[in-house]
Amino acid sequence: LGLALRNERLVSLGRLLAAVETQAAAVYYHAGASPVAWGSASFVPRVYPPRWPRDGVVGNLWGLKAEASTWFGREDYFIFGIQVIPLTPQASEPLLDQKWVAASRASWETSMRRLPAKDETWRAFLVAMLAVVDSGAAWQRAESLGALDAGMTLTNLLHWIATRPPPAGAAAGASQPTLAPPAEEKLEAQARVEGEERLEAALPAAVRVFGTFTEDEVLEAAATAGGGRPRPRGAPPR
Repeated sequence: LGLALRNERLVSLGRLLAAVETQAAAVYYHAGASPVAWGSASFVPRVYPPRWPRDGVVGNLWGLKAEASTWFGREDYFIFGIQVIPLTPQASEPLLDQKWVAASRASWETSMRRLPAKDETWRAFLVAMLAVVDSGAAWQRAESLGALDAGMTLTNLLHWIATRPPPAGAAAGASQPTLAPPAEEKLEAQARVEGEERLEAALPAAVRVFGTFTEDEVLEAAATAGGGRPRPRGAPPR
């Protein structure tokens, strides 16, 4: 939202909230596998006993209790799978830290191989984790996926895999899947940018600052950017 409104203050606030939540997840759900930056130093807070939680992952976290389980089962593919939901670049890239994914790989990869047919929809989330450490293998597995969870699409998963950076220490020239966007996608991206520019030009000055704006102003701006007539206030959307 901050980027769309060209509002640096809102952008900074969003980045701060995302960073705090990501670090909290690393400490409490990934058992401190990702160092927390503090100035020029970094440290890994230890909030659990040395040999717990199993495989460095927490499923349920309560006020005075942490569990290596979920509401719907104790299998590893459940516990690791919910760490991936939802799969988005903004949230997943900082949360699925390479060191943590690599350190717990034996557990979630074994669980993926043993995943029963009744829980097939969870496989895609584990493939997303595989992409962090081996995007080539993840791409091959993604192409043979069966049923997907309602919150996952094959397009989203393939985009995630194709945009993963090589793991730290990967050999030069290692195969990485790439996606060459077709001409239609380039045209759509260009049209989207042009639409954003028209919307920005139409938005009243009140929207460009971190303040308030009325429903009528938003409707008027959106209609102007789209080349249509303003929708009367209170009228149902088309």
